[in-house]
Amino acid sequence: MQVDVDPQSNVILATNRGWVHVGGGTDAKTGLPLKEKYLPPVGGGRKGASYPDLTFEKPDGTFHHHNTTDTYADGITETTREVANGLRIQVNDTTATYSSSPKPK
Repeated sequence: MQVDVDPQSNVILATNRGWVHVGGGTDAKTGLPLKEKYLPPVGGGRKGASYPDLTFEKPDGTFHHHNTTDTYADGITETTREVANGLRIQVNDTTATYSSSPKPK
C-alpha cells in the first residue's frame, strides 16, 4: 500500500520555518511529485542505500529526513524492520536529523 506522505510534509513545513521540501511526496507549490532522496551507503556501492520518504533542506544547508513507518498492533511501536531502516538512514547521512511517524491504519 502506497502511503500518502503529504500530510506529514505539511506538518513538518508548518512547524519548521525556513525548511524547504526537496524530496519525496508532492511539491506543495507545483503539485508535482518529488523523487525520494538517495542516500548512498557508507561503504560505497548500492547495497545498504536508503531512500527516506521525505527530505527537507534546513536554512543551514543540512537535511532532515522523515519516514512513515509500519507499527505493531498497538499503532505506536515501530516494527524491527522500520527501526533498522531509520538507523540506516542516520548512518548514511550523519549530518542530517531524522524523525518518523506511524503510517495511518
